[in-house]
Amino acid sequence: MKVICISGKAQHGKDTTATMLKEMLEKNGKNVIIAHFADLLKYICKTYFGWDGQKDERGRHILQYVGTDVIRAKSPDYWADFIVNFFSMFQDEWDYVILPDCRFPNEYELFKYSGIDTVLVRVVRPNFVSPLTPEQQAHKSETALDDYHFDYVIQNDEDLDKLRVTVAILITELESPPTPLTILFDADDVAENLLNCWVDLLNERYGTSVAFEDVKDWDMTIAFPTLTKQQVFGVLLDDELWHRLEPMPGSQCVLQKWYDQGHQLYMVTASDYRTCKVKVERILQMFPFLDWEHIILASNKQMVHGDILIDDGIHNLVNGDYFKILFNRPHNCGLDVEKYDIHRAETWDDVDALVQQYAERRKIE
Repeated sequence: MKVICISGKAQHGKDTTATMLKEMLEKNGKNVIIAHFADLLKYICKTYFGWDGQKDERGRHILQYVGTDVIRAKSPDYWADFIVNFFSMFQDEWDYVILPDCRFPNEYELFKYSGIDTVLVRVVRPNFVSPLTPEQQAHKSETALDDYHFDYVIQNDEDLDKLRVTVAILITELESPPTPLTILFDADDVAENLLNCWVDLLNERYGTSVAFEDVKDWDMTIAFPTLTKQQVFGVLLDDELWHRLEPMPGSQCVLQKWYDQGHQLYMVTASDYRTCKVKVERILQMFPFLDWEHIILASNKQMVHGDILIDDGIHNLVNGDYFKILFNRPHNCGLDVEKYDIHRAETWDDVDALVQQYAERRKIE
């Protein structure tokens, strides 16, 4: 199932675009449904707030007041959670779900990060004079996506024939399989949480009280001044450390999605040969879609060819012939990444967004 979220100002043609998409996709044999984030809101407003269903000045005030000013202010994901959860339960029912009333970033992002293939389309109607009041035009539901990144932008200049051509081109793009990428990613402190486990084991073994956030340098001994170098690094040879590894939050979901999309995934890790067996066994347990042929041991990662490298070590990214993503960890927070054309990511959701942006740019080029 693919979800198409459509954004745009009031009366810019979101519903018209959605209807054209549905008609053309159905002619291609697709099962398509048009739904709305506001379906539940409209029911509530009609049932409990006396809304007559008209989007006049009074009607829009009721919708904005109930939907945004009250409910969304107290529970930002209230409306989006409902519809995302619903369609997540019925992913085999439709080929396409079209949502022509996407007004906030979280509505799109909750779908995207749920693992469902989702695109965001912006419909723009040039030189159109809005019938909304100045207050309504300035409302968050009209402005929240003004500066957002869109996968596609459709110009609707009131010529329906031109709009149909534009929609047909969009469908061709949507139906085209994505160009597979070769994505390289580090293991330690990118796909899994080695540093957390390492700090915890040292604290337990030697009675220290170092916090994960205290490790602000690549050299772990600086964070453990009372321990010898042999004590700090010796635990790396202990199988217990590697058995403790857990996936970094979001890594399994994002990597699985990329794998399902047909991208080539290679874990590139600089490991001591004495730890390889137990480490790789644990990695394959956490990421069962990988195999030994997709794990590369290399201390000089610049020699490995790929489209993208995700790593927590800036030395592995500098001078590499790939799109560079630095996964944020305490030991790399102070590094200046801009001068090296490196993109910093706080979470795996951030990583996924950067990879999608790279894929879109490459498609255009």
